[in-house]
Amino acid sequence: MPLFVEDVEWSETDTVITLIVPLKGASIKKIDIFSTSNYIKLSFPPYIYELALYSEVDAELSKATVAESQVIFHLVKKVTGKWGQLQAVKSNEKKFMCDLRNEALKWFQEKETEKSKKACQDKDLLKKFTVQQQMKLEDDERQSRNRLKDLQIQNISEDIEGWKQNCSINNNDEVHHKNSENLKLNTKNELHTNVLAPRQCGKIQVSFTPRQLPTPARESKLPEEEIWLQKLAQMNKVRENHDSDFEHIDEKNPMWLKDKGDCFFKQGNFLAAINAYTAGLMLDSKIPALFANRAACHLSLKQYQECIQDCSCALELYHPPVLSNALSRCRIYARRGAAFFQKEQYIEALYDYESALKLDPKNTSLISDADKIRKVIQGDN
Repeated sequence: MPLFVEDVEWSETDTVITLIVPLKGASIKKIDIFSTSNYIKLSFPPYIYELALYSEVDAELSKATVAESQVIFHLVKKVTGKWGQLQAVKSNEKKFMCDLRNEALKWFQEKETEKSKKACQDKDLLKKFTVQQQMKLEDDERQSRNRLKDLQIQNISEDIEGWKQNCSINNNDEVHHKNSENLKLNTKNELHTNVLAPRQCGKIQVSFTPRQLPTPARESKLPEEEIWLQKLAQMNKVRENHDSDFEHIDEKNPMWLKDKGDCFFKQGNFLAAINAYTAGLMLDSKIPALFANRAACHLSLKQYQECIQDCSCALELYHPPVLSNALSRCRIYARRGAAFFQKEQYIEALYDYESALKLDPKNTSLISDADKIRKVIQGDN
């Protein structure tokens, strides 16, 4: 049963409300602040403070500052003027507070969804901008090469014209005509084929420096190549050591390692199961079941942060989200929600349980757990 904080201090001006809530000696790391335009909830177990504001504030401009012994809220009013009181008139009505909590939770979920969509849109815009800039650079480079080529052709043509004028002055018509034909032929060969007269035969001994990379050697890229070769050698060394750890050919099969981990899990040997799943991921890190099953082991060992990380990796690999993997995604959401609940991150836990219920809406266990989390958030327990 949480203890409600009542000894708070507040003051107001025409534009700002200042609210000070004492922390009662609670650790700063365990503070959970949740606020909207008309609702504030501050949780620091075993204490809780809940407030229905008299009027609306600007949630974007308002802020909360956490100190060692208190939390200070600076709330910017949407409409200027004195309130005369801090709490809403119906704050003592249970139904009013329950509806207000549900509205606040719904607002938070919509805000998170909107934030996620905006992040995806920004990522797409950045990707398009990058492609456009690359295309522009390539186009500028192509135009620069064409201009250089046209300039070279123009210079050669001017040289030819100058030579022809000199020949017309110093030679007779027959010689001039013959030389002009030869010059045209030579110019044509120079511009289109660049064929030179054969040279005398000979042999030259050339010794090439050994090179491990297939690209041409460049002095400016030498430091980068050396770093890359060092990393490549380290990776090969790790791979050789890793391969030597497997005594049997089956141990190089990630699915065999998954089945082995499942047997350990059923026996309650969670550490051995984690080792088996980890070995499978070293061979193939694209199998979502390895992450999901290892997350279950972490949850059993109360390693909640590791469980959350593995569940997130598994959900990323179950893409696209289709009907065939709906049951697996449902279990992973529930597993991650349980880890969030144990870490007292109740908002994130409820979000994951509701995601699981969308995939399995008739699951009574999920419904019961979600209701339990809602009661904790609303302060009914």
